[in-house]
Amino acid sequence: MVHHRKIKEDNYKIFALLSNYLNKAPDYVDKAEMERIASYNVSDEYAFGVILAAAFGLDIVENAEDRAFFHAYFLSMIHQLEPSEYANNPYYKNIKLPTIKMGNSELKYETYQPFEGFVCNDIVQTNEGRQIPQIGFLGEAFPIRPCWKMAASG
Repeated sequence: MVHHRKIKEDNYKIFALLSNYLNKAPDYVDKAEMERIASYNVSDEYAFGVILAAAFGLDIVENAEDRAFFHAYFLSMIHQLEPSEYANNPYYKNIKLPTIKMGNSELKYETYQPFEGFVCNDIVQTNEGRQIPQIGFLGEAFPIRPCWKMAASG
């Protein structure tokens, strides 16, 4: 049985790793690497997780603790999503906002790139106390809702 303190430490660890990834390099996973790993007859979700684990410095082959961490979080955390579900969403179908510029700020549409990670759902809490973030990715580029962007000051 895993100790409560260890689960709490693991929860902090997964959120710190994902925060860094999502804020600094959400497009880290690329198609060629995904295809290479998926060629070993694993799902795209598993391949995505293996790439992230390696990027996070986890050795899920030789290190038992890293492997246990991977299995406790990554397998239920990563989801390949279908673009059609988003394209058919009433919000995306019916609400269109124009691009607007105000000073150094701009409201514009952004695009998720293939295999770019993003938060896709609420955190799942397990019975043992693990908090598992939900990370999604799409296999193709997809325009997303408008986002405010601040221009870099010069």
